[in-house]
Amino acid sequence: MASVPRPRAAVTTATPDRETVLAALRLAVRAPSVYNSQPWGWRVEGRIVHLYADLSRRLPATDPQGRDLVISCGAALHHLLVALAASGWAGWAHRLPDPHRPDVLAAVELVPHVTSDADLAATIPRRRTDRRRFGPWAVPGELIGEMTELAENQGVALQEITQPRLRWRLFKAIAAADEMQRADPAYAAELARWSG
Repeated sequence: MASVPRPRAAVTTATPDRETVLAALRLAVRAPSVYNSQPWGWRVEGRIVHLYADLSRRLPATDPQGRDLVISCGAALHHLLVALAASGWAGWAHRLPDPHRPDVLAAVELVPHVTSDADLAATIPRRRTDRRRFGPWAVPGELIGEMTELAENQGVALQEITQPRLRWRLFKAIAAADEMQRADPAYAAELARWSG
């Protein structure tokens, strides 16, 4: 993951009030997560919010390397930063701040800042998971461009796969992975436990 640039703000000792931090955390925990496992924990110390991986919620059959767990926690971190920005606080995220504690995924330093737009935070409670099949319509190029730009602004890359040969290889890889998972009784048990 790329580092979030340090917000431009004067050095300050200001600390957000408890309700501001709790409100931001209430939005952060609405982030999507693998099987809605919500594999994160939080600790607040003054101007620092620590994000922990809750390893008791790791899914060993579905996510043996813990990648989905970390991605889920990254979504919660993103929601925290968005919620803080909407309430007048910037978060400077130090990712993996302690090499001796791999479960500590981030320490977010809070600094006051002037926000220009709270619309993104307002969309968090409206997020839904849609498990229906994708339709056959093509995604408009403008939308792909917009999503690519949004991803870059968050320090990640979005790659559109348009070449038929590459799309076919990706389809085959997904189908093979699906077949392997469905044949694994431990995966089926995890799926039933977490998804119902």
